[in-house]
Amino acid sequence: MIDSSSRKVLILSATDCKDVADQLFALGYYPSVRKDMQAALDAIRHHRYGALFLDLRHSKIDALEFILNVRDIDQQADIILINSSPKKSEQELLCKQDKVYLLSNLDSIQHWQ
Repeated sequence: MIDSSSRKVLILSATDCKDVADQLFALGYYPSVRKDMQAALDAIRHHRYGALFLDLRHSKIDALEFILNVRDIDQQADIILINSSPKKSEQELLCKQDKVYLLSNLDSIQHWQ
């Protein structure tokens, strides 16, 4: 799932998401954290990331808006949503997007690589 040519990953989260960053680092990735959507999109425009993580656990970020904005910049990026919306209809819509993956909890991170 992650682009093996790049060990750099971007995490968009309203919090410092140290737990996510620490787990990814332990798996051999180099996480970079952005706390707002515009900062994340700017980083994606200027850097190549192996994957993009959207931490929805403590965030009001609109996942679909983020995905569509990313696709304007990078059509091939893998986007991993952590703790996505519990609403089944929203999950189904997000899953229909190309190269979008849902992780129900943090423990799932080590299983998706």
